[in-house]
Amino acid sequence: MIVNTSYEVEILWAFVELVLYQFYYLQNPIFRLDFEMKKDNFYITTPIYYPSGVPHMGHAYSSILADVFARFKRADNCNVFFLTGTDEHGLKIQKAAEKNGLEPLIYCDKISEVFKNLTTKLNLSNDDFIRTTENRHHKAVNDIW
Repeated sequence: MIVNTSYEVEILWAFVELVLYQFYYLQNPIFRLDFEMKKDNFYITTPIYYPSGVPHMGHAYSSILADVFARFKRADNCNVFFLTGTDEHGLKIQKAAEKNGLEPLIYCDKISEVFKNLTTKLNLSNDDFIRTTENRHHKAVNDIW
């Protein structure tokens, strides 16, 4: 059996982001989204995408799939929180930025905007778009770890 480790890593990071939202953002008054841990609440996230290049069909596929589940659960009268975003750390990001003659954060600003715009182009119903370079993400990670 061949294991696609990059997909497994994306799933792991998506889970980490979901945990951050459930146990930090939703409990912290600064990030409070008026969600309580009840059975009619439904949380879903895409993998947090690596903006080392422009989005491709795989990004669209997983985003649309998550959106289908979010819309279905909303139609089933659940309170849904649908998250997507970008993971802006790593060697691939640094190399892509260098290849384009940009600082990594400036490169991520440009490419992450493309990913964020993808949510509009695909008519996704996501409630939030998070970047791992945002202060709210840094604070949550520091508080948890």
